[in-house]
Amino acid sequence: MPGHRAFSIYMHKDSRIDVDKLEKTLGELPITPEKQNSKWYQIYRKQHTEPAILDINKRFIFCRDLATLSLILTISVPVVTYLNNASIKFVFISGAVFLIQYALGIIATRQAANRLVCTVLAMESVS
Repeated sequence: MPGHRAFSIYMHKDSRIDVDKLEKTLGELPITPEKQNSKWYQIYRKQHTEPAILDINKRFIFCRDLATLSLILTISVPVVTYLNNASIKFVFISGAVFLIQYALGIIATRQAANRLVCTVLAMESVS
């Protein structure tokens, strides 16, 4: 989960985040992954109604749901097409299409999650 690396990695990679102000506001920043995630979530709960955070959170949830649905379809569509006497070529192509969609969904979900973490920190650093 990206919240586990919020202060050790992502805070330093996003130019929107004022690291000095964040350190002044929050005091000593956590080092362990669990504490980083806990602190990040506390900040998220304060900032979760901001329009920018609502928007990126919607994107994250959409991508997560897309990836999950794609995984289900990667398994079920080839099985159903095979049971309906489709050609083996069609069975493999349908599975491959949904497998590619699943892989892209995972990549998009990870990027959206990372962006959510950074946006929360950026909003906190300017508030």
